[in-house]
Amino acid sequence: MCIQLQPSHIQVKAMRYRRIIVTPRELNKNEEFPKEPFDFNDVMIGNQTVWSKIVNDDGKENPLLYKVHLGIVIDNKGGKLAPYNIDIQIEGLFEINEIVSEEKLEKVLLANGLGILYGAIREQVLALTTRSLYGKLLLPTVNFLDVADKENKLVKKKK
Repeated sequence: MCIQLQPSHIQVKAMRYRRIIVTPRELNKNEEFPKEPFDFNDVMIGNQTVWSKIVNDDGKENPLLYKVHLGIVIDNKGGKLAPYNIDIQIEGLFEINEIVSEEKLEKVLLANGLGILYGAIREQVLALTTRSLYGKLLLPTVNFLDVADKENKLVKKKK
């Protein structure tokens, strides 16, 4: 059976890494070499998300173009220790279909845009660690619907 795939209401126009740092951390005395696959339970994974509208050359906001920034940090300063220290920042330029309502725009942008950017970060970390000291590391999958819901509640409280 063949199903006709439809384009998403959000399209990636560009993605760029702003920083990529992935380094094996120093093992503590008597600490064993990390095992694959690594269990991320209790690892502190920090994230930073920022989004903004794009301003055209004429100084007007483009209602369909948005920049989304995602930073992921594992600094091993708290929680369970991961095999690598990670600090990666990426930004994407996204076009939102005009049929997306103003009420749903932020949720669509954050849930989908952050998911796309995080997927790119996961792939980059996997590629960089495949031949690294402690072996490959695949970041866990995450749910950005929670982030979108929290952001939406913050925006509603500010109004």
